[in-house]
Amino acid sequence: MKTGTIGAGITGAMLVVAASLNTTGTAAAAAAATSPTSLCGSGYTVRASNPLGDVPSADVYLLRNGSSACVATIKRDPANLSVEIGAWVDNGGGRNLHGASTYNYGVAVHMSNDDCVNWGGWYGGASYSNTPCP
Repeated sequence: MKTGTIGAGITGAMLVVAASLNTTGTAAAAAAATSPTSLCGSGYTVRASNPLGDVPSADVYLLRNGSSACVATIKRDPANLSVEIGAWVDNGGGRNLHGASTYNYGVAVHMSNDDCVNWGGWYGGASYSNTPCP
């Protein structure tokens, strides 16, 4: 028996999405169902990514759809569901949005109408940030 849950909360110009899939089948199959584009939505394409951790346990992705940006962090190991992951994005001009989740495979945040964004993510104590905007 499989059950799936998608949780979303909207705050201003931000959409935070967390994806989890509880299954009595394999955890690897559930994790494979979570991808950057499945979290960010259709029309988004991956522009950059970075592994998180010395032995990478997750990846953080920057996706764009026109002037909209989405940052997604996705766990590589479905057995580590208790480790917190997060993603953040800001426009360098005062808007700073972040999302975090523990018992999920992936989390994403969206920001619209910004050509330049600073972005990053974390998995437990490992983090990455890219800050090209002033």
